Amino acid sequence: MLLGLVFAGVLTSDTLRKRRRLAWFLLIVISAVVTPTVDPITPLALAIPLAFLYEATILHGPDVQALSRASAMRSSRDNPRARRYPGGVAVHMV
Repeated sequence: MLLGLVFAGVLTSDTLRKRRRLAWFLLIVISAVVTPTVDPITPLALAIPLAFLYEATILHGPDVQALSRASAMRSSRDNPRARRYPGGVAVHMV
């Protein structure tokens, strides 16, 4: 889901990096609320893979952003009626 938001240009890897501390806190709190047990092992078993995926999104975010920009440029190049806006977004005019 986060990679999709990075691809769409809503988030950047820098934003995710800056909000890392809040994200880890929310991962742990949500894991504690979602799991029905009171032992600390089960929420951690859920939080650790989610934290790994979050860090992987930060790591691969620049690659996804470059792919998004390349896709937008290719789309606008192939369609002469497309308008380009800042951030590499191409809007196709009908």
